[in-house]
Amino acid sequence: MNSKFETLYNQLPEILNSIQGNESPEWGSMHLIQMLKHVTTGFETSLSYQEFEIVTPEEKVPAFQRFLMSDKPLVRNAKIPHSYHKISEPDHLELKEVKERFLDQLRLLKKEMDENAEYWSVHPDFGRLDADQTAQLHYKHIRHHFIQFGIIKE
Repeated sequence: MNSKFETLYNQLPEILNSIQGNESPEWGSMHLIQMLKHVTTGFETSLSYQEFEIVTPEEKVPAFQRFLMSDKPLVRNAKIPHSYHKISEPDHLELKEVKERFLDQLRLLKKEMDENAEYWSVHPDFGRLDADQTAQLHYKHIRHHFIQFGIIKE
């Protein structure tokens, strides 16, 4: 498993515990609870084993996957993949419940990636991903949004 993801995964309970609820974004239009729900939806999407449409031209997918596996951060203000809107989000959750759901879904995803040698996911930009690539995607995605809200430093 991706060591950067593993390290962040182990730190996340403490990081989430430090979130007070008054954090505001340095960019973008989401508020804190929306962001946490959005990232959690990413975990659920990766757990869904759905064949989402890949919008990146087939010949460019290898370059997108090289970027994914690099140390380069995700682009700020990028468009949310359409497939993230296909998984429903519970409404009216409080911060505590959103943080618990975040950790629960992340733990389910990690367990699936660790225990299923045939694990795969599909991302509209990065294509079909194996467990290591999916772990890298979520490492980058979590960091991207936690930096956005000043929860962790760049």
